This record gives sequence, structure tokens and C-alpha cells, in this order.
Amino acid sequence: MQSEIQAPLNITRIAVRDSLIRPTVLQASLLGEYASLLMMGHALFGAAWWAAAVPKNPAALIMVLSGLWIAFRAVGGVAGEKSTAAVSVLMLIMTGVLAITGVSRVPEWMTGSIIAPIVSTIILVVLLIVEFLDGRVRSEARLTKPERRKRDGVALKLAFVGLFLAWGLGVPAVKAIYRASHPLPEKLAMERMSFVEEAGFRCGEAMVTACFFALGANIGSFLNVVVWRMPLGISIVHGDSRCPICSTKIANRDNIPIFGWLGLGGQCRACRTEISPRYPIVEAITGTVFLLFYFVELISGGANLPVREINAYRGVLWIIMYPKWDVIGLYLYHCYLFCVLLVLTLMALDRSRIPRRLLIFAFTVAIALPLAFPDLAVVPVWPSLPTGLISSAAYVGAGTIVGLLIGCVLNWAWRRSLQHEPSEQMATIPSSGLIGAVFGWQAVLSIATFFCGLMLVRIMLTDRVDRLLWHLFVTVLIHHLLWRVMSYWSGYVWPHASCSVTSVILPLLIVAACVVVIRRNTLSFSPK
Repeated sequence: MQSEIQAPLNITRIAVRDSLIRPTVLQASLLGEYASLLMMGHALFGAAWWAAAVPKNPAALIMVLSGLWIAFRAVGGVAGEKSTAAVSVLMLIMTGVLAITGVSRVPEWMTGSIIAPIVSTIILVVLLIVEFLDGRVRSEARLTKPERRKRDGVALKLAFVGLFLAWGLGVPAVKAIYRASHPLPEKLAMERMSFVEEAGFRCGEAMVTACFFALGANIGSFLNVVVWRMPLGISIVHGDSRCPICSTKIANRDNIPIFGWLGLGGQCRACRTEISPRYPIVEAITGTVFLLFYFVELISGGANLPVREINAYRGVLWIIMYPKWDVIGLYLYHCYLFCVLLVLTLMALDRSRIPRRLLIFAFTVAIALPLAFPDLAVVPVWPSLPTGLISSAAYVGAGTIVGLLIGCVLNWAWRRSLQHEPSEQMATIPSSGLIGAVFGWQAVLSIATFFCGLMLVRIMLTDRVDRLLWHLFVTVLIHHLLWRVMSYWSGYVWPHASCSVTSVILPLLIVAACVVVIRRNTLSFSPK
């Protein structure tokens, strides 16, 4: 009789447990399981200590509740419910306010240790991300691919709006809360902007940042046209964008970079033909590069550029609103190089013939701009050479020649293994020449060294030789972001602004050794 009563009770307990504790993406792997258990233990430990501080400060009760909620959510408590995200957001706001204002009348170690409010805030953000990923996984089963893409488009728009509001209103609100809890003397407080003034300024910054990303995405859309039309001999200026299958003109609302493709679900509106996802990917890459350089090079006052002194006044206000044309010119000039490199890379992936007129235009612009604006020549070709037109001419001349020579060496190293990829061979030499023309001979030599090392490691790990230009593009990007750091290396072993003849010996030896090893290892990849 007792076993007959116990069995329904056990079934009821299991049903209640399964209805409350549900699997999440965090628990899909062993590492995720450990992370969830660690978060649960941390939350319960913190809740116990904060519970002891409740009699001294009732605000500690917020930390107790958030700790219990984090522990419950870490193991998958009520995952997938709409109210779950709302409760997590509420807890996030409350712990965030405590992290800003501080908690008084509690032991000092509690506000500066692993159980501090800021730690709980970060964990709640992680749990919200897990909740978002859980929702995506559950909805994928009942949505078609076009429907998922449309949903992703809506989510991306909401993310942009959220980032805009977080920077434009959230940051001023956080500062206002902090100032209210940490008042300054009246004389110093008068110099501060009010909440409305700072919100307007931050919203302006967010709008300018969004405009630079939009500029890059629109240029990426144009690059897609260049990659498709130029090898076919079609004009890139005249003619509307059309579906290649049904020849239906693409509407303006569907031509918005990234969002247009997502809004269509990756299909033509007329014939429902699948549209390649490469179009929004290229637009996103170009927009990201423009945005990355916007932060690292433009509004930082050229913090990544060697030799040149960093602007004393930086930020959107002092660089964009009060234009510093030298920094803006360098930013646009370097973005131009990466756009050309991306076009050459995509044409090589498509195995398309590189149009001669494209190369002529690319080299003409890359060489003519430093001659017209000498400030674009960042690193002097030689320390004792006087600045001006002669220095700029030597800059682009030496850089182009060294770049073309390095491109010929790289082409020779991979020629046997890339006999079936003529576009890769054709694009390697002009790509290196353009890099040298824009960045100078010192930079192209450094880039070649890192590129050869990267490809050698890839060959040893994967036994594959392909997509050389993609790796070159990534190498140039990383080098540009770390250019100033690399310029601090000793001039006796590495080329930089004040280098001597001895400083080029080491990178030349590294390039030569890598090229010899790569050529020997890639002979086995050549077609018989």
C-alpha cells in the first residue's frame, strides 16, 4: 500500500522538476555544465553573505534575491518563459544601480570582491544572452529558413536601437545616478553637463558612429557590384540592380545593405530564387572595417599610426565636429586600401579574371593621393630624407617596388600549388604592391613576414594551401591595428621610421626561410 502511494508522488515530483528545470544551450556541453554549476555555487555563496548584511542595510536584500534568481536560472529554471527574461532584466537593473551607487553599512570586502554587485550584473547579462540563444534554438524547429532570416533582421534592428539607447540614454543615466550618490562641491558641479545635455551629446556620438558603419556597409554593397560586373565587362555606374534569374529590378527598400537581404528572407521578392548570403556578409565586413578604423584610428587621433603624434584632443567632438582633416584623410585613404584588397580577394575566390582597368585605377589613386597630400605618407622612407613632395614620391615609389618584389616572391613560392587558381596568382602581386604604396616599404616587409609565418603554420597544421588573399587581408588588418606597437620594436632588428640597413636583415631572412620551406612543402599539392 505504501509503495502504491509513493509511486504517484515520485511521478508528481519528477513532473514538477521537469516543468521548472529545463535544458538550455549552456548545458549542451560539458564545459557549459561546469559553468552553470560554478554560477550556481557563486550565487548561493554570495546570497548567504548578503543575507547576513540585510539587518544593517535593507538594500542587501536585492543582492540576496538576485543571487537566488541567478542560482535558479543557472541550472535552467523556467527557461523559455517570457516572464523569465523580464525578471532577469529587473534584477539586472537593480544590481546595476547598486554597483553604481555602492552599498553602505556593509563590510568593505563585500563590495570589492567576487560577490560585489557588478559581478552579479555581469552574470545576469550572460544569463540573458543564454535566454536569447535558447529562444532562437526553440524557434528554429518551427520556422523556415526565410522566416528565420526575417526574424534575424528584426532582432538586428532591435539590437541597433538598443545599443543606441544604451549609449545615448543609458550612459548619461548611469552618470546621473553616480553623481547623485557622490555629490561634488558646487563649484565643480557647475562645470558638468546636465542629464539632458549629456544625453543629447551621447545620442549625437551614437548617430555619427552609426553613420560611419552605414557608410562602410553601403560601400560594401557597391563592392559587390564591382566584383560581379567588372569581370563580365558590365558598367558599374549605369544600370539598376536586378535579379540574375528573373531580371526583376530590385526595389529601393530591398537594396538597403544587410537589412534588405534579411527583410527578403534571402530570396528574390518576385521569383523566390535564393540570393547568396555573401552579399550581406561583404557589406557587414566592410561596415565592420570602417567602424573598427573609426574607433582605432579616427576618433583616437591616430593612436595606431607610428611616427605621427597622437592628437591631443580626441573623440567625436574634436575630430569630427571640428574636423581634423589630416586624420580624416588618413582614415579614408586606409579604408580605400582595404576596400580594394577585399575586391581582389573576392574576385580570386570567384576565380574571375582581374580586370586591368581595375588595377590601373587602384594604383593610380594609391600613388597619386600621397603626392597630392604628403601627410598621407605616414612613415618616412628614410630618416634623413626631407619632408614634402620628394619624400612622398620616395614613399610611394619605394613601397610599391618593394611590395611588387615581395608579391613576385610569394607568387613563386605558391606557383606550383596554385596552378589551378590563376586568379590567386594574378592578385597576389598587385595586392602586395598596393600595400607597399599605401603603408610604405617597412610595413609591407613586416606584413610579408607575418603572412609567411601564418601560412607556414597553416600548412603544417592542415596540409592545405588555399585562400591566400583572405589570409593576407586578415594579416594586413591586424598589422594596421597594431602598427604603432610594432614601430616600438628595436630598429636594429626590425624596420620602422628610424631604421637602418641592419634592421631589414632579420625580416628578410625570415621571409626567405619561410618561402623556401613553403615551396618545398607545397610541391606535393601541385597537380600531376
